[in-house]
Amino acid sequence: MAIDSSFQTIQLDLTKPIISESLADANGNVTQRYSNKLRWLWGLTGRAGYIFNHGTIGYGRIGIVGGQVSHKGTSSDAARSFAVNGSSNSYALGIRVGAGIETFITDRLAVRGDYIVDYMPGIKFKDNTNTALYEKITLVNNEFNLGLVWYLDP
Repeated sequence: MAIDSSFQTIQLDLTKPIISESLADANGNVTQRYSNKLRWLWGLTGRAGYIFNHGTIGYGRIGIVGGQVSHKGTSSDAARSFAVNGSSNSYALGIRVGAGIETFITDRLAVRGDYIVDYMPGIKFKDNTNTALYEKITLVNNEFNLGLVWYLDP
């Protein structure tokens, strides 16, 4: 029975999830449209776990996460509901939590599966034509990862 707290993880993710929405008037004409794209994401986490038997580890993960979110909005409606006009980028910072399990195949090779949630509140985008207008969003990113891990000599 042992507690494992020796693993740290650094991650850089270049996937680009996109969120988009549009509003239409009663005739079906689109009056407002926006899209938010997570351009890149980094995370720095530590994990602590419990070694169950000969090479199976259950662990929890906690750390910080950051990234860049781009916003593009258009509006042809004077009474805008949500879309700030123009394109802008904003940097986000938040927390990452998760849990997983890892089992060793050999003394250096393991299979790992984990689930992580990134929570980044207060991402702000300003309107390009009227700086008094802005949108504020909270980004929640869910991931499930499954992969092989190769450990190097210490």
